[in-house]
Amino acid sequence: MPFQLTGTRKITEWFNLGGNIALGGYSAGFQEFGSGEKLARKENYQHIKFTVSANAHVLKVFNLSLEGGIVTFRQDKIFNSAVENLQTYHPGTAPYIGASVRYISNKNSMGAKLMSKLGI
Repeated sequence: MPFQLTGTRKITEWFNLGGNIALGGYSAGFQEFGSGEKLARKENYQHIKFTVSANAHVLKVFNLSLEGGIVTFRQDKIFNSAVENLQTYHPGTAPYIGASVRYISNKNSMGAKLMSKLGI
């Protein structure tokens, strides 16, 4: 189900920009407890996501990342055990932003020695 198209432009040796278009979602099963019985349900969620990201390597061992975009064309369907559609919900377009800091352990000598001892 997931499909993704990504483009990255390396600006300098330590900084790059990227863009992403993704069709994603999930399918999950769950049980709903009613007054008399357990009812099996299945949920199917789909969306299209557009993102722009920036990554920077700082001090050779840290990767800083910022990502932002919108999620649109969202659809959530709930089915019963006979695969009959019980409910369809279309949430609106929503913005999002994310940030992360990663420590790259194999870029420093102490981390590289630890990783080799662990066999990773």
